[in-house]
Amino acid sequence: GQLDPVPAGDAFKHLARSYDQATGIRVTVLLPDGQVNFDSQDREQELEGPQGRPEIDEARAGRPGDAVRYSRGLDRRVIYLAEPVVRDAQVQAILYLTMPLAATEQTLTLVLHRLQKSLPKALKNPFLLS
Repeated sequence: GQLDPVPAGDAFKHLARSYDQATGIRVTVLLPDGQVNFDSQDREQELEGPQGRPEIDEARAGRPGDAVRYSRGLDRRVIYLAEPVVRDAQVQAILYLTMPLAATEQTLTLVLHRLQKSLPKALKNPFLLS
């Protein structure tokens, strides 16, 4: 028989939606043929026919895949992670996580600027960086 790629489906869906709301990480479960089994944002139509996405092709082959691309729909850069769910040496599903990089980029920029401001002071004191 066909195995359910999302065991304890309701608990998984609740957990995935909770992560999405708390972190902004969209959680999607794809079947190996590209069909969307679940999407934490209920926007399955956006992912129908994900052929040509290298990270998903990697996961179909049983290997984790990742990519960073510009999303026209979101008008920002997004990180994509695709992890194969393997059972009995067969890819049963692909766990696909996506997250806009804006928050991460803002944090990195803030840290960079703060470090740039404090580094000249640290360089004046030779003991701080040794």
